[in-house]
Amino acid sequence: MLYKEFYLITELRRKALQDFLAGLKIPFKNIELLHLAFVHSSFANKNQSSDNNQRLEFLGDSVLSLCVSEFIYEKYPQAAEGKLTRIRSYVVSEKTLSELSRKLKFDQFILISWGEENSGGRQRDAILADTFEAFLGALYLDQGMITVKDFLLPLMIEEIDKVSHEEFVYDYKTELQYLIQKKYKKCPEYKVVKEDGPPHNKLFYSELIINDKVLALGVGNSKKRAEQEAAKQILEKIRKENINIENFFKE
Repeated sequence: MLYKEFYLITELRRKALQDFLAGLKIPFKNIELLHLAFVHSSFANKNQSSDNNQRLEFLGDSVLSLCVSEFIYEKYPQAAEGKLTRIRSYVVSEKTLSELSRKLKFDQFILISWGEENSGGRQRDAILADTFEAFLGALYLDQGMITVKDFLLPLMIEEIDKVSHEEFVYDYKTELQYLIQKKYKKCPEYKVVKEDGPPHNKLFYSELIINDKVLALGVGNSKKRAEQEAAKQILEKIRKENINIENFFKE
């Protein structure tokens, strides 16, 4: 047995999950494992259990990264490593995964605490994205990598095609957010601290803040471009100066 208890599953929920799988046309032998993929830590804690989807999320994150990395490696044979990284960062971002979760109606099966429910947790991007990764982890354990690819890649192709355009590929904010969220579950913050120049030719100055620390100042002729410039500065520091992201979170 992979897990000690499945205290939450009932025959009604089992039937609902089986019908859900039938709609997705996905085989699944261990319904309890699938069920666990939808158990948020807040619900488990409320019920005094250690069983939640965090371990499956951990596994699914790696499975997702491998599948997408392999696919774009083959799809873009002439692309440099930096471009491949930027494409992957967009495709596996919290925004993309949460949208896929909603599209697949994962939100209807997530078990969360009443407190989390009342604060809008069921529709929170972070919870939906984590659930998507947990689902992939469960599917991988139950059916293997081939089934995961058969399920995942048709969903991802549209997102991958989006980033074939330069404006998506060079989205430094998305890439930086992916790097930070993957390990620390936090998002970089951006704050416009100054506007300079006439209305028709204005410059915006945007601070990039991580863990309450101002790490960069980007300048651009729009708020978005100033934010992109700030994110680009940090990414270049990480690459060129070999800075460990953990340094951003030290007191």
